[in-house]
Amino acid sequence: INVLPRWGVLGATLLMGFFTLTTFLDAAFELVADCGCFGEAIKMSNWQTFYKNLVIDAVLIPLIFNNKMLKNKIFNMPTQWIISIIAVCAFGLFQLYNYYFLPSVDLLKWKIGAELNQQVGETRIYLTYRNDGTGETREYLSPNYPWNDSVWMSEWSFVSQRSEGKDSYIGFTATALDGSDYTDELISSPNVFLFVSPYLDKVTEAEFANIIRLQEELDKTSAYYVWVTATDEETIAGLQHNGLMRDDVEVLLGDDLELKTIVRSNPGLIWLDNGRVMGKWGRIDMEHGRKLERVINQLVEN
Repeated sequence: INVLPRWGVLGATLLMGFFTLTTFLDAAFELVADCGCFGEAIKMSNWQTFYKNLVIDAVLIPLIFNNKMLKNKIFNMPTQWIISIIAVCAFGLFQLYNYYFLPSVDLLKWKIGAELNQQVGETRIYLTYRNDGTGETREYLSPNYPWNDSVWMSEWSFVSQRSEGKDSYIGFTATALDGSDYTDELISSPNVFLFVSPYLDKVTEAEFANIIRLQEELDKTSAYYVWVTATDEETIAGLQHNGLMRDDVEVLLGDDLELKTIVRSNPGLIWLDNGRVMGKWGRIDMEHGRKLERVINQLVEN
């Protein structure tokens, strides 16, 4: 919108200079498999990300060399500063909202309305290898690749892997403390509430007290609820001993990265009904959210 154009070009130049170098190093040396620039919205390889930055640089270069000619003929300078401050504040508030509550737009596989049971099937794992000499990449369906050929293995390097099927979609495995797998039961049963916390040691006493209150309300319904966490058993036992967690509520274990994919909150709550994601609540919504209260009241009435 041509507000503070010279400042904008300066900021964009510094930003793109840093990220062009960073993405080149990442693409050339595979520092990380996926930069994650656009999260789940747009998937790009490291080289695609670098080329994208080159396109932006190409657009930016003429602006850099003609910086003194950039002027706003519509708004005076005080108005431009006011618009910029409002824009920065609005952007910051939007980020804070998505941090303290759940993201406004959920692009993950556990979004509300997702049908987890539709993805039940065999898991297929695909492996990508790169030729050390030519740079060529090939993808193989495991185990259909020459893993036992020592000559081939010396010439090709592992790059990444991906999976398709049930496990890749729900991205979740829940096991009891004794090792029993409860995953299928959770995603195929009616009215299941998962109290999710990758790190129970970071949950406050007030949040634990509120969760116990919610669990007592759910006791009045036919719903089934469990804890799912990546916390070690000793910490769980200590929290139960101190009365912060009820010792009569089942505690299941899951991977912390998988749990963060389910709900972007610690703690968080997700409601499943026969494999369909019916609702999700963050820690603030669990305490003050009216929608969750209406859901529980409706279950009580039914």
